[in-house]
Amino acid sequence: MSLQQTSVMEEKQKFIRAWRSNQNTMPALCEAFGISSLLGYRIIKRFEEEGEKCFEDRSTRPPPYLQLTLAL
Repeated sequence: MSLQQTSVMEEKQKFIRAWRSNQNTMPALCEAFGISSLLGYRIIKRFEEEGEKCFEDRSTRPPPYLQLTLAL
């Protein structure tokens, strides 16, 4: 028996589908997905602002202009 792994994108899609079904309260939904309410509201806000694009992974790497080097 193999374990099935899901990507972050798939989990966000499942979360949004569950949220749109209006069958659970936000705290119950976040608990079921193992995330904080803050993250749940952030996912919903991004979905409302960006649509399907919000499901893509985001880089946490700082932009190149912030990666300054000091020359001694």
